[in-house]
Amino acid sequence: MNVEALKTKYLIIDWEIYTKGTRKYWKIIRVGNHTEVHKFFDDMLKAFDKDDLVMLWSLVKEKFNSTEPTDDKEREIWVELKRLFKPNTDDEEGNRHLHAGREGVSIVKGNSTKHYGG
Repeated sequence: MNVEALKTKYLIIDWEIYTKGTRKYWKIIRVGNHTEVHKFFDDMLKAFDKDDLVMLWSLVKEKFNSTEPTDDKEREIWVELKRLFKPNTDDEEGNRHLHAGREGVSIVKGNSTKHYGG
């Protein structure tokens, strides 16, 4: 039996910073109030496909269109997603490109490639 075929994909509808004790996480909220938390950006990438990243980027841009990130976790998600979707061609360190397909998401930075998912 193919377990992947049984998975239901729920769209991301919101995100927030979730604090437990002294630790902060990104809380991803999906349709039907399905939630997941991620402490590290790379871990979040492993769980996401391209559609998830595009939706999250849209929500992050919407939030910070009228306000500045004030929390370290807010700044981190803003910077990391901005680097993926709007790489600075003048800055070799921040020049990363996003490639995604059914088999997962790949991020190319310089001569190295990291693959997530699939």
